[in-house]
Amino acid sequence: MAYAAITCLMRTIQQSIQLTGCNLQSFYEKFESLRANLEKHAGDLDALKSLEAEIIELLFGNFILS
Repeated sequence: MAYAAITCLMRTIQQSIQLTGCNLQSFYEKFESLRANLEKHAGDLDALKSLEAEIIELLFGNFILS
């Protein structure tokens, strides 16, 4: 589920860059790195669950509570 959400967000960022010209490349690259980590741990369910929990914690800590 996290992989699909990150891929969708990356697509949205890419479209925003093309449409607005805003410099969002650093965000795109961070999500690209995160997606690569998800791919690397694709066979390890425990690692994926841990990584997904970290993502949720970061999102709530940085975006929702800000």
